Amino acid sequence: MARNTDFIGFTFNGCHSSEFNIYSVSDGSRYQDILVPNPIDYTEQVPGGVGQYYFGSDMDIKEFPLSIAYDKLTETQVRELRNWLAPDAVGELIFDERPYKTYTGKISTSPSLSFICFDEYDKKTGKKYRIYKGEGSINFVCYYPLGITSGEKKNLGWYREQIDDKIYRNIGGSSSIINYKLENKEIAVLEKIEGKTYQKTSKQGKNLVNISNKILTNQTVNGYSGISDKNLLSILDKTKTYIYSAQIDNTLGTTYSVISLWAVRNDVNERLQTLPTVRIAAGQTGISTVTLNGATFDWTGITALYCGVSINANGENVTITVKRFQFEEGSAATSYEPFVPDSPSPDYPSEIIGAQPTVVTACGRNLLDLSVFTLKSTGSAVYQDGKITVTGANNWAGTALIFDTVFPPAAYCIRTNEANRLISDSDEIPLAAYNEVYDGYGRPYFSNTYMTTLKFTATKPFTVGFICKAGDSVVYPQIEIGSDASPYQPYTGQTIPLPTLAPLYGDGTVNDEYDAATGVETRRRKRLVFNGTENWGLSYTESGNHRYFTQVPDAVAYNLLSQIVCSHWPSIGPGQTWQDKTGVTLALGDADKNIWLYDPRFAQTDLPTFKAWLAAQYAAGTPVTVVYQLAEPIIAKKEEVSSFSLISPINNSNLIVNANPEYFNYFTDSEANISLRIYGAKYLNIDEWAVSTGMIEDLDTTGVNKGYDHYITLPDGSKGIQLFNPGDKDTDFILSFNKPTPMNDILFTLSNGEQFMLNLRSSDTDVEDYGAVSDAEKRIAAMTGGVITIDTKKNRIMYKYGTGENVTEESIYFALKKGQFFKIPKNRTPTGGYNLVIGTTSNIETDSIKISYDYLYY
Repeated sequence: MARNTDFIGFTFNGCHSSEFNIYSVSDGSRYQDILVPNPIDYTEQVPGGVGQYYFGSDMDIKEFPLSIAYDKLTETQVRELRNWLAPDAVGELIFDERPYKTYTGKISTSPSLSFICFDEYDKKTGKKYRIYKGEGSINFVCYYPLGITSGEKKNLGWYREQIDDKIYRNIGGSSSIINYKLENKEIAVLEKIEGKTYQKTSKQGKNLVNISNKILTNQTVNGYSGISDKNLLSILDKTKTYIYSAQIDNTLGTTYSVISLWAVRNDVNERLQTLPTVRIAAGQTGISTVTLNGATFDWTGITALYCGVSINANGENVTITVKRFQFEEGSAATSYEPFVPDSPSPDYPSEIIGAQPTVVTACGRNLLDLSVFTLKSTGSAVYQDGKITVTGANNWAGTALIFDTVFPPAAYCIRTNEANRLISDSDEIPLAAYNEVYDGYGRPYFSNTYMTTLKFTATKPFTVGFICKAGDSVVYPQIEIGSDASPYQPYTGQTIPLPTLAPLYGDGTVNDEYDAATGVETRRRKRLVFNGTENWGLSYTESGNHRYFTQVPDAVAYNLLSQIVCSHWPSIGPGQTWQDKTGVTLALGDADKNIWLYDPRFAQTDLPTFKAWLAAQYAAGTPVTVVYQLAEPIIAKKEEVSSFSLISPINNSNLIVNANPEYFNYFTDSEANISLRIYGAKYLNIDEWAVSTGMIEDLDTTGVNKGYDHYITLPDGSKGIQLFNPGDKDTDFILSFNKPTPMNDILFTLSNGEQFMLNLRSSDTDVEDYGAVSDAEKRIAAMTGGVITIDTKKNRIMYKYGTGENVTEESIYFALKKGQFFKIPKNRTPTGGYNLVIGTTSNIETDSIKISYDYLYY
């Protein structure tokens, strides 16, 4: 199956036939299939009678005579064949076309080869070696003639992972797109969704830089003398205006142009612009400012931008102190505010958000899906069938069609295809000689005037648009991954909604997780919002200041480790001193788990005042929120698993099927980490495969009350086990449960009427029905714990008890009081099967009841 070798490939003793370059072939006309083993009939000839009396039948052995062919069999492979097909080698025999049937086989006659020998040359070594081409035969015999399906192989979903070699690919977050060329159609299976904790903003406060006071003494040189610790390019909006200011306290000399903005342009440091003259005489204090208009500034070649301190001493000795640095948005300096670092604070809280899965888009080369875009146009525009028809546009710029969408970070190539200009609002597009910045259609945008292709690498989402030709025109837009524009291809993708989940949190190591195949949700982190009504306590630091704590018994036990994230304070990390340090931590051991808060502004605040502040934050819509790691994960089963399928009719499917013959892309706008398993697809979906192989799906095992191997609630509301046997034969089963004490009548009834009853007596009761009670039965009846197992194939009841090395197992055949063991009948009802109802008047633990059985095939 994995190698697309139906009817020509097989596996014996763990090795596939393709490993030896041999293939099963027909005899030149047809393949043959022995449907059932030969019967062994038991009859008796009656003297003087007609014919024979028939007393039943058994099955004989089953044989598989295979004709094989090979065209490149090496001497090494011939030697390996001898070991693989040794006379005493017994192993599993599985044919690719029906991989759910496992036979136990061995060879019945010596394999034979009929061949012609050829020379083959190794181009790398220049040496020749011998190869064989020809035919042969292998005859397998199975002394137990039935194929068995057991364990995971009974589940149709198990084969989804076996259809072809799997490739794991992750998307979401920073890796939000997969791009590659296909060799054939494929199937992608959504596997897991993992969470990640984000804080909504990383820029707090109006003062965006951190520069310490600069004291310049006896300075007579002019020029650069200090720089900020932050590259401003990481926080600037290049379309806005900013002002940089500082206070100068002068004690000696006269200074000019005290502060400055410095850039790295084409790897050379330069002062960006002519600074306004600021003259501050000795003994005076003044303010120096620099304004930056990002919309008009020339950003060409700029790779870094810093706030600096430079002086023009005018040849004098000077002594000055430059302080109260502030870089802020706007064109006029405002009152000074200390720099707030890139971490939360009560004045500038940073909301905690978790990743939420949204959609996955699966498409071909062209990423531009016109059906989901809102066109902003000065003229008339309609779109259909992968094209845009523009009418009535007759102004100098034509009609700007700006698509409001989010493309994930990647290297893009955007082709005009009949538009005369490409535009985008991404400030990362290189400003080539012909590119200009426009302000229109509700936004500033970049344009590559009259160029056919726009190439750039985006590191953040962007929107894109086209300026069409004047007059009526038709545009065939295409956006693709890569640096070379390819011929136009209509959009062929679809967008698949992901399951609706509450936010998932994580730090990249310990994450909330959703298993899309089973619907199991594992929460390893917890979000807690405070409103001031919590049970807060007050403690003291070594310096006598107050700190505040509240218990979280379900938290993981760590001491001063940053296993917690807070909206209003930074986390105190490993090895950091806790006393009198501003921040939040999850501290102490298993018996006393607390969230601790300390901040100097609350150092002497009493509990009512602190709680009132928490309540005010909550009322203002900025509640103090924490996300912390749980000691034990919370695992829940979502009963409704959202569909994740493009064409598959399977309920609760999580398949994406692609038939695009060239390029294929998966991308998402989700910050959740999404794991896909991608397979080459011989069959379009798992249903096609199941129909082709003849396998019948088992019961639905996705719900807590569904399945064939545990105690459930049956459709009629009664308790029992639903048994489904799509095989060709009735089958035995093994049933186990925790021994109850006392163990009264336990009646096992199959829906076809067959039944048996178990009971263990501790005294001489029911003697008339079952005879005198034995000492062994009384001893077992009085025992507690242990597991009782019923094996209907061996017709025995076993009791296992004890722990560690002192485990004992013994037969308790006397527990069977009525009836005889039965088999599970064969049936072909994919939605039902047979019900096994377990009626009991004892305290049996129904959750402990397990049953296992095989499907048997000819």
